[in-house]
Amino acid sequence: PVLEFGAIAALYDLAQRLEIVELIDRHVPKRGPGPSVGQLLLLAVINRAVAPTSKAQIAAWYERSSLPRWMKLKAGQLTSQRFWDNMDRVPAEALLAMERELSTRVVQDFQLDLRCLFYDATNFFTFIDTFNTQSTLAQRGKSKEGRSSLRILGLALLVTGDFEVPLFHSLYPGNHNDPTSFRSVVFELVDRYRRLTASAEDVTLVFDKGNNTEDTLAVIGQEYHLVGSLVPAHHPALLAIPRQRFRRLNPERFPDEVVSYRTRQEVFGRTFTVLVTYNENLFQAQ
Repeated sequence: PVLEFGAIAALYDLAQRLEIVELIDRHVPKRGPGPSVGQLLLLAVINRAVAPTSKAQIAAWYERSSLPRWMKLKAGQLTSQRFWDNMDRVPAEALLAMERELSTRVVQDFQLDLRCLFYDATNFFTFIDTFNTQSTLAQRGKSKEGRSSLRILGLALLVTGDFEVPLFHSLYPGNHNDPTSFRSVVFELVDRYRRLTASAEDVTLVFDKGNNTEDTLAVIGQEYHLVGSLVPAHHPALLAIPRQRFRRLNPERFPDEVVSYRTRQEVFGRTFTVLVTYNENLFQAQ
């Protein structure tokens, strides 16, 4: 109980500091009496972070929590239908505008270091019925959790290297692979980190080999540093380099004896520094 109280208090205090409710209500104004969209979404977010329940159970959880003394809402106002009705009022363009504004505020308020940003995509399964045709996002695809019999959603995130704070997200159909999803969000991704890093120098974007395509690298441009990985089978000449030419990396940072070979090579029409690494323990495990 003490831990849950502290978590709720910390999250509510953070929401007050960032003016989350006011931000949401500015983009989706309140209609009629009762809780605003901002209040309901904040309540749902805190519930999901601390003690996830169904929307039908949030009212009971709310009454047992410390939130009534701060939010001043009545449990009778927190029906599942009210949640769904208000969530339906939030269009995709409003979500995007709110996220842009919130990410800018978080960066400024907490002075986050934006010199290194990480991008990655994953997917997660849902229990949406197979024959439900209303959802265009939940689709059959290659589930990274091995649940191929269920519909899945794709999720892409851009986070800071500093505390891994999310700055950008995109939900995409579960039947899209990583390069397809990256191409679909890359323009918004580039626009977002250009807005956020206007005063930052030597910005580095890190992503995995699933996003390696020539067109996406062209969109990102050459004003930022990139760190990615290559598919070994696509570069047989690098795999043929003898071990004698590899150098041991810093043993304090890599105690498992990681060795590396450094070179310059053209990849997707651009010249990059390429590091070929070898770890005996990882090799044996794989």
